[in-house]
Amino acid sequence: MAASSSSQGRRGKETADELLARLNLQEEEDDDFIWEEELPDLGVPAKWLAIARVHTPKSFSPNNALYGDMRATWNPTRTVVWRKIKDSLFTAQFGCLGDWNKAMLEGPWLFRDHAVIMKEYDGFKKPESVVLDKLSVWAQIHVLLDNFLIERAVRGLASRIGEVEEVQLKLPAGFCGEFVRVRVKIDINAKIKCFVTGTKGEERVRYEVKCEKLPIFCYNCGEFGHWHEECGDGVHDESTFEWGEFVLANNVSFRPVGRGNFGTQQGRGGPGRSGG
Repeated sequence: MAASSSSQGRRGKETADELLARLNLQEEEDDDFIWEEELPDLGVPAKWLAIARVHTPKSFSPNNALYGDMRATWNPTRTVVWRKIKDSLFTAQFGCLGDWNKAMLEGPWLFRDHAVIMKEYDGFKKPESVVLDKLSVWAQIHVLLDNFLIERAVRGLASRIGEVEEVQLKLPAGFCGEFVRVRVKIDINAKIKCFVTGTKGEERVRYEVKCEKLPIFCYNCGEFGHWHEECGDGVHDESTFEWGEFVLANNVSFRPVGRGNFGTQQGRGGPGRSGG
């Protein structure tokens, strides 16, 4: 009897997924409910709803930190309603189109130097099933040869960095230098691209890539989410680093000025030195 009670106690801690994997469901239990168009509207449809993930294994308090910091960053006109799904995973409901466009189009956003990855969410899909692994960033491709200074060629080069969203051959006000700007969705789980290579005929040239704003990344392995003192045992020969501040554009300033404050950032890679 005691063993049976103990077994039941352990099973009581199972997650829903573990329980489903273990049980043999009866036919009527596995009969899906299909939401057809003719069913009555059961509520207000999801509008301006995003799902967000903070790309960090570290714990934090969303109420005291994340929500307040993002509110200070976005300065929304209407209240943003947050809901925690689980550690590092949230939904955010915006109250007007302007707030929505700013949050979804003007990133990348950082929280304590880590990426906040956002995607539009319909409110029906299981939140854990939504893949959040792409971060939109502005990158610069430097000193292109004249033959590559056309949009099609630049898009081809930029596709080696990530999924191309926008190309700027003509630099906007406030930018100057021998480079073109591209907005790309980069894989947050991949290593940072420092160069792209273009070939035309027998001419093969490597072009330097610099990003204007990035979350924390490791100089040792080139991956996001930690820096070199947190990579392995943290002891590395810095002369062998293949990544560093050189991957960041030096004509744009972004440096954290406090906890989760995304003001300016010059020379990212390690944790912000000016705030907690």
